[in-house]
Amino acid sequence: MLGVTYFRGKLFKQALGSGKLQLKDVDDYVRRVLKLVKKALLLGLPKNAEEQTIDTPNIAALLWSLPVNSIVLLKNTNSVLSFRKNKTTAGIGSNARYAAYCCGGPASLRPYHHVEYALGPLAWKRLPLLSEISRTTDGQRAEEIAEYELSISVARTAKLFIDGKLVVDNETKQRPGESFFGQGTVEELGVVKLEKGKTYSVPVTFGSLPNMTFRSLVAVPFGAGGLRRGHAIADVIFGGITPAASRRSVSRIATRTIQLFLNFRFKRQRTLYREDVYVGYRFYEKVAREVAFPFGHGLSYISFDIQDLKIAERTGANNEDEIYVTITVTNTGSVAGAYVAQVHVPQHNRSVNRPLKELRGFEKVFLNPGEAKDVEILLNKKYAASFWDEARSSWILEKDTFSVFVGDSSTNTPVEGRFEVQQT
Repeated sequence: MLGVTYFRGKLFKQALGSGKLQLKDVDDYVRRVLKLVKKALLLGLPKNAEEQTIDTPNIAALLWSLPVNSIVLLKNTNSVLSFRKNKTTAGIGSNARYAAYCCGGPASLRPYHHVEYALGPLAWKRLPLLSEISRTTDGQRAEEIAEYELSISVARTAKLFIDGKLVVDNETKQRPGESFFGQGTVEELGVVKLEKGKTYSVPVTFGSLPNMTFRSLVAVPFGAGGLRRGHAIADVIFGGITPAASRRSVSRIATRTIQLFLNFRFKRQRTLYREDVYVGYRFYEKVAREVAFPFGHGLSYISFDIQDLKIAERTGANNEDEIYVTITVTNTGSVAGAYVAQVHVPQHNRSVNRPLKELRGFEKVFLNPGEAKDVEILLNKKYAASFWDEARSSWILEKDTFSVFVGDSSTNTPVEGRFEVQQT
């Protein structure tokens, strides 16, 4: 991150002096850095070389494949997506013409190329974004002179000054809100009027999902996808590619529903981590709490059928017990697409508190229309069924019955099987 080195400087020396870190720990850290340097040397790059642009077809294909395989279709009411290419698509709002190639700071990138858009009618109900017309102090003037509204949502207090003039006072009088896990101030929201009978598509771009009570018919979070993100978004929205990604976390409905809401704060020089193993989907399923989108959720433009669950146990090459979970997946749609099969394993008679389901494996399979394939997911029996005993500092595999749930999310597991552990 930006800023002066702190944790690897002053605090590191304090940790060595107090005995929290040993010299062997330092050796481990240095060894990892040297391993990275050794790998980098294999590239044959000259030292202190000038930055070069490597825009080859192979690089472009790789940069495209990463975002296109990570775009998650969260919501698609009435099959609004995909859009037809023979119809006109309008981008509305200041962000529609603002091309963000980076996240700021050291993440800045020089794009290889950009796509020009056709400028439509210009009309503002709100003022344009400040980021598009602001300038540095090298003498250049702003493109427009207008009044701008600025705001701050903050935990604790903050004031915003421009040229020494106080513009926003979020210290003297504050309104509590739910930002920063309920510790922050209120966040002002905008409202748009929707006409009855019309269909609206609302793309949302962000780093992580906020509290979600979507009223839109379509939700497609794009995230940070690199230089080829625009091409990937277009291919997904216009149906060139069928979305086949899954959410790696739960989308909450409100901040107050998360498991660490009551104890994620700094009090008297300490922070308590009381959520234990119940993080993410494990917590919501344990307390049967509704979520906006479950863990592993991701829609497609087509449908799939999964059946014929088979569970087999074998001994692996390292003389370890392995479990082979096999299902048959059929593409029942009209175009090609991919299905992500997820395996969750719960224990029936737990001697300790454990989640209701635990993700133990997953596999993605690509299918043509009408095609069926057997998907095999390999699980290590020890780690699929065991839990870590802190008192014994070892894995514990108990004699019991274990279920195997297979589906495309933590809440949609249509096929079920089981296996036995004969001895503890």
